[in-house]
Amino acid sequence: SMAFYKCKTLESIVIPDHIKSIGTNAFSECSALASVSLPNTITYLNSSLFSNCTALRTFTIPDNITSIYGSVFESCSSLSEINIPSSVTSIGKYAFRYCNSLKSITIPNSITQLRSSMFMQCLSLTTIMMHSGITQIQGTVMSNCYSLKALTIPDSVTLIGTSAFDVCCGIKSVVIPSGITSIKS
Repeated sequence: SMAFYKCKTLESIVIPDHIKSIGTNAFSECSALASVSLPNTITYLNSSLFSNCTALRTFTIPDNITSIYGSVFESCSSLSEINIPSSVTSIGKYAFRYCNSLKSITIPNSITQLRSSMFMQCLSLTTIMMHSGITQIQGTVMSNCYSLKALTIPDSVTLIGTSAFDVCCGIKSVVIPSGITSIKS
């Protein structure tokens, strides 16, 4: 882990096909990193893998990825576009926290939980598409997402965690389904 941690001049990386895993924080704080190519042999994105990579604007998650661990893209302040494939079944807490340029996100049907602070303080986030299959929206998941305008919570959701949408000042409309059994304080 931390193989290229704080390599401030690293601009691009191509990981060869024989690599099966990448350690935690491997590219964390590589502030010039703008281009990443991952092989199909990697099945998960490890914790804090690209955190604080402030030049990273777009990222394509390969179709073979099944898990995105916590804080993978945390504080990637220029990240404005990311596509999560349906192969992903788990996204860790803080995964996209402080991604201030992220404007919209679509959560695939394969995800059942939105974990704590997953999109916290994504200041430009205006749209989040959640599909049926999500059963839990944990605490502070979208806290301080000022630009979020509307929110439709899928019928499959039964729990909304503490402060899940606090300080989302821009929300003008919320649809809460009848299946909700708990909204935490």
